[in-house]
Amino acid sequence: MKKLYTFLGLVCFASAFAQTTYKTISVGDWDNPARWENGAIPPDNIGVNDVVIIEHNTGIENKEITNNGTIRITATLGYEYETHIVNKGKVIVATGGMIYTRHTSASSFVNDYAIDNSGVIWNVEQLTNNGYIFNQGYIYNYQKLFYDGVSMNCSDAGRIVNNNVICNNGEGYIDQDCGSTTSGNEVVTGCSTLRDEIMNASLGLNNAFQQQFSVSPNPTNGLVTINFSSPLSAEIELFDTTGKKVFATIKISTDHASIDLSTLNSGVYFAKISSDNQTAVKKIVRL
Repeated sequence: MKKLYTFLGLVCFASAFAQTTYKTISVGDWDNPARWENGAIPPDNIGVNDVVIIEHNTGIENKEITNNGTIRITATLGYEYETHIVNKGKVIVATGGMIYTRHTSASSFVNDYAIDNSGVIWNVEQLTNNGYIFNQGYIYNYQKLFYDGVSMNCSDAGRIVNNNVICNNGEGYIDQDCGSTTSGNEVVTGCSTLRDEIMNASLGLNNAFQQQFSVSPNPTNGLVTINFSSPLSAEIELFDTTGKKVFATIKISTDHASIDLSTLNSGVYFAKISSDNQTAVKKIVRL
């Protein structure tokens, strides 16, 4: 009987961490099982261990989708007609891949964790970033609608609300036109080290670990405190946007750590918090 319990425990453990892969095999609508490998349509609530691979142009209409896992895009993923996507996991847009939404579609995209874009994000509705967008490709925050013989007329303007970190790496850039706006935090550059930390982190574990910390005041004129939800042993490292370490490693065994940034130049910095093979990153703005 003991062997049976052990076997069942191993089965349950393996099931909890099993990965399900959903992969397109042809162009078409998201909800059409004929265009997914083995007829398996991704669930509206994509699991933390799930991987969705978009290798063919795919359209999403009138859906509410939450991604807790990983979506890899090498073709075009278009969402419209009141489609709302919330990303709590990772979205990877490869070179040649694209995410877009059309004007007047009343759709939205909220990023709560990480987008790694080496392709194109074409935004003409609202893109809200509460996490990290690493942009080595192109973000077009507008759409030109038609030419009337005299000038190009624009559709409804795109809106980007940046509540955390949007970083252009390499040749990545954001292009705005037609009255489009980007509000919130300024876009920074050169976050290759931060990109590696975030995109290589384990999803479920990292999301929970990330939420244990808060930073105040932020922005700061000098002294900043990193607060933890409970005491723990951790190391804190501070980097600038180029990935250069700008502060000696701080080791703590308490529920908070205070750091004096008064000797640093004004700008954006990243505090990397490590404990028991888990990593979290918090952005700090030095005024």
